Amino acid sequence: ADVECPNCNQLFTKQQVIVHTIQCYRNSTKCKICNEVILKTQKKEHLDEWRSPGGLAQAIKLDDEHKAGLFFDHGMDVNAVIGDNGQNAMHLAAEKGSLNVVLDLIGRGASVDPCDRNGRTPLSLAIEKNKFACVRSLIELGAEIEQRDSFGRTPLMFACKLGSKEMVELLLQYKADVKATNNMKESCV
Repeated sequence: ADVECPNCNQLFTKQQVIVHTIQCYRNSTKCKICNEVILKTQKKEHLDEWRSPGGLAQAIKLDDEHKAGLFFDHGMDVNAVIGDNGQNAMHLAAEKGSLNVVLDLIGRGASVDPCDRNGRTPLSLAIEKNKFACVRSLIELGAEIEQRDSFGRTPLMFACKLGSKEMVELLLQYKADVKATNNMKESCV
């Protein structure tokens, strides 16, 4: 019968397990965060992998709250820019409709209203992508409903452009300004 190495959980014959286990403990360590067994000489690479903006973006796109959380548990800043447009994890999670990731980010101290290079907030991105659950939660968590992007557009303007009666009604319920104008002096009415 095979015996499991207590460090890496691989199976070995009774004759091999003792030699393997000694070498495994001597040359490897188990990450206390993700329980991955890594060579002691590869600790830096392990941390670099878990602090990779691309890896985090992929976890968010897959709506994998647990995996996304591991990036922050490994030391990644919740407000770090991860996109080409100055976006952070909150922008990406809101845009993808990853509500659990949004809530986890808020619980970890992420800003609810960061602006990207175009002045876009997670709220305006969630509205534009028609992610109602994220929109409602962001508003309930204190997102600024009058925040303008670099073109002067408000979240209500995005909701009107989308044609989402449900989102327009939600924003109006929270007293969004229907008379606000963008940089071209256009309004929702």
